[in-house]
Amino acid sequence: MRNHDDIKRICVEIKTDDNERPIGIMWSAPVVDILEKEVNSLFIAAWDQEEKKALRLDLWTRTMRQNEMKAFVHDMMLSTAQTLEQATGELEMAAEIRAFCDHFAERMGIGRKG
Repeated sequence: MRNHDDIKRICVEIKTDDNERPIGIMWSAPVVDILEKEVNSLFIAAWDQEEKKALRLDLWTRTMRQNEMKAFVHDMMLSTAQTLEQATGELEMAAEIRAFCDHFAERMGIGRKG
């Protein structure tokens, strides 16, 4: 029988307006010491083993500014490079993603480099 101490939870609460658009996003992930953190955007991806494809949920509030979204997407791409490198050892492709992130940052004018 599984011990409940082995179960880790990540909780997301989304407050929506009358049109079901997010106006507030709160998440908790105690396993990484995040407790009831309010955020303006949240991207969740999961691998569907049966369908062999990613399942995604991308949410953002109307208060998320464009420059913040550009920086967030940039950070997510850098995270993807890191995950690819750590999970597969694909150093060369991770470096290519980071190089693209530098180009992205320059073109988007976010002033951040990978």
